[in-house]
Amino acid sequence: ALRLQRQAQRTRARLRIAKARFRKSAAELYKTGSEASVAYTMVNFEVSSPSDAGSGSVYLQRVATVRHDALSTLNGVRRRDAQLHRALQERQLEVVAARQSAAGERQRLGGLRAQQARQRDAVATQEARENAIVSRFRSRKGQYTAELNALQQTSTQVSALLYDLQINQPRAASFHASRPVPGPVTSPFGMREHPILGVTRMHTGMDFAAAYGDPIHAAAAGTVVWAGPRGGYGNAVVIDHGGQFATLYAHSSAWYVTVGEHVSAGETVAAIGASGMATGPHLHFEVRILGYCVNPAPYLG
Repeated sequence: ALRLQRQAQRTRARLRIAKARFRKSAAELYKTGSEASVAYTMVNFEVSSPSDAGSGSVYLQRVATVRHDALSTLNGVRRRDAQLHRALQERQLEVVAARQSAAGERQRLGGLRAQQARQRDAVATQEARENAIVSRFRSRKGQYTAELNALQQTSTQVSALLYDLQINQPRAASFHASRPVPGPVTSPFGMREHPILGVTRMHTGMDFAAAYGDPIHAAAAGTVVWAGPRGGYGNAVVIDHGGQFATLYAHSSAWYVTVGEHVSAGETVAAIGASGMATGPHLHFEVRILGYCVNPAPYLG
């Protein structure tokens, strides 16, 4: 746009010069017009020789040629000025459009940055909350070590309870369990570093992500053999499915079934919570055979 402006300025200067030249030629023609007319009349009526007539004709042709050249130059400069003016206007429109587009892009990027900042703040807040819980638990490591040992004893008690109930049951050839909650698995079955004590221990089930209060569904039909507080498991529900298979649902905020009650597959038996030894709301889910913990993954559909 700046280059076009400079070209337009130079063209306007040439236009002013051309106009001045045209006016000068016009003035000269006007000034000499009567003299030329007289000379032409003299050529036609008073000339004494052909050379005099030729001189007058050449003079008039010269004046006409100068005026024509000046007019042509003026018109050419005017056309160039108009072209540059149109080009400059088009370039200015392009610049305005580019600025508007850049402003819109800056606004969009500003919105994305603000959204990312909010997301980072939310993640940082959640991480800080979880770290604070873990730090608080680890500061009471001795107490929770004792509770973990008590949890192991509770697990042993559950094993004994199920063993006594299932010892006379024939082993089922197969067992199918539905997912008790739709959330993803956050910690599988097997050896892992304990999230509170920071020591490697056997994780006897699978942890599922879920929100506080979400429903927990029975993985299969069966009879409730435990419903209520159970040491480090917190509020827990244990269901005997027959064929020496059982499932356990731990850390709930509430339970909705009673011992001896028969439940159907998919029936709501409890709600997600963080009772017992838990850093936050989730479901600890176990599959047991004759009381012993096994990996739930092969049985989940």
